[in-house]
Amino acid sequence: MNRIETARLGAICAKFRRSKKITQEQIADDLGCTVKAVSHFEHGRSTNMMFLLWYFAHGMLEWYYHEYGEGDVNGEEVRSVQGEDS
Repeated sequence: MNRIETARLGAICAKFRRSKKITQEQIADDLGCTVKAVSHFEHGRSTNMMFLLWYFAHGMLEWYYHEYGEGDVNGEEVRSVQGEDS
């Protein structure tokens, strides 16, 4: 996975998390990791698939198709997520 794909995936995950009112702290507690590790994944600086599995298990795929259908998160959304912390 290249840097752009990683950033796009992280942005989608962050948007899903916020839409469900879930904090990075809650994900970190569920996975037994640090908030910083969750943040790194959402900002495209980590490709640890443990995080991706958590998002899938909590309904991200269904949410994504409902939200975007055949579309995708655009570059502007990726940049806005990278500028946010939690």
